[in-house]
Amino acid sequence: FFSVMATKAVILIGGPSKGTRFRPLSLETPKPLFPICNRPLVYHHIKACKEQLPQLQEVILLGFFAPHLFEEFINETKEELDVSIRYIKEESRLGTAGGLYKFKDQITEGLDNDSSLFVFNCDIIADFPLQQLESFHKKHGHLCSILTKHVEQKNVKNYGCLVADEESKEVLHYAEKPETFVSDLVNCGVYLFRMEIFDKIVAVATSKPKQSELDIYATKEDTTGDIKIRLEQDVFRQLAGHESLYSFEYTGYWSPIKHPIDSLVVSRMLLSKNNPEISGELKTKARNSLVHPSASVGDSSLIGENVTVGKNVKIGVGVRIKDYSKFNYWLELHHRSVVQN
Repeated sequence: FFSVMATKAVILIGGPSKGTRFRPLSLETPKPLFPICNRPLVYHHIKACKEQLPQLQEVILLGFFAPHLFEEFINETKEELDVSIRYIKEESRLGTAGGLYKFKDQITEGLDNDSSLFVFNCDIIADFPLQQLESFHKKHGHLCSILTKHVEQKNVKNYGCLVADEESKEVLHYAEKPETFVSDLVNCGVYLFRMEIFDKIVAVATSKPKQSELDIYATKEDTTGDIKIRLEQDVFRQLAGHESLYSFEYTGYWSPIKHPIDSLVVSRMLLSKNNPEISGELKTKARNSLVHPSASVGDSSLIGENVTVGKNVKIGVGVRIKDYSKFNYWLELHHRSVVQN
């Protein structure tokens, strides 16, 4: 199966906030650029788009980080993957659909009514079955397809939960992080839309007040008066049960990345799969460990399983690194050090 529709991908990268869930890892590196298997988190999304979507016109990073933080990454990834990448900066927190609304003209430039739009949450890692999702989307022919997965019941309160028809896969009910059990089928944060989605978002926007003191997204810095719109609560809840929203159930690997420990879990998962996304890196003799080509490893050093050694890291003579450790850029481990995660 190959795509025949012109398409773009929007990756919702968020921005700096007062939240502490990913600290201390996000203190110096924006979360979308934090390395997972020696590649920035958002790189995995872009590479999946490039490899699976022949009609891809552009990848748009949408968020409210300072643009200069992403310049080097964008330039390097453009050259490596031969893909058009652009950063659009929100001036305030607009919610997961507010940026789509405000920058509709920029996002849809070059697309027509038969085109499609992929939208990704940045803080996830998955197999990204984009061609299968696109095939499913074209088959049912409606407005929106959402990647979903069954999870353990004890974890469902952390996600958007869906109730879908077993045969048609139409989403009949959607609840974002419900307090009571709704379903173990959850939103994986990957969406495929027909272009009419913008009409739905506009309709939501016209019914919402501009930012006020009552807006849960409002901060002292958010003074633009823009409208905050959330795909999950404001859009999907309206689409559910109206033959507009459909669930593509997925059985491959998927993980959200909310806390520091998640980066280790995901790295281990990718390493154990020997995923093509991390090909080209130098493997150590230890099972499921990865060393960047620019790193140096001293004589008689031993590296355990599920260890990632990043760009320009220097490991001295006789160093011992135990399992499930991760070392990022420019770190130096001196002779005969012992590192245990």
